[in-house]
Amino acid sequence: MLSVGGWSTQSGYISAIASEKRSRQTFVKSVIETLRAYDFDGLDIFWLFPGSAEWGGRKEDKENYVSLVKEIREAMSREDRQDLLLTVGVRSPQSLHPRQRV
Repeated sequence: MLSVGGWSTQSGYISAIASEKRSRQTFVKSVIETLRAYDFDGLDIFWLFPGSAEWGGRKEDKENYVSLVKEIREAMSREDRQDLLLTVGVRSPQSLHPRQRV
């Protein structure tokens, strides 16, 4: 799996990629070329704080994230390999698990 983003990564660069159709197209093309060249099984996007200005995000990140994921999935579906995976790492707000037990 090819992975982009990560815990220590600011959200700004993914936010910028997702913000405009042209930058999404460039990113998607690059991802597909990389998946082909190195025979990766798919792509993981680890973008923990979309929409968070504190982490470099924008208020429209939610809608742009959906567009980015759809465009990647559409490009993957056009590939000869129908087994390509697309995964996302998301955060779960504490309000959803205030009494977390491990």
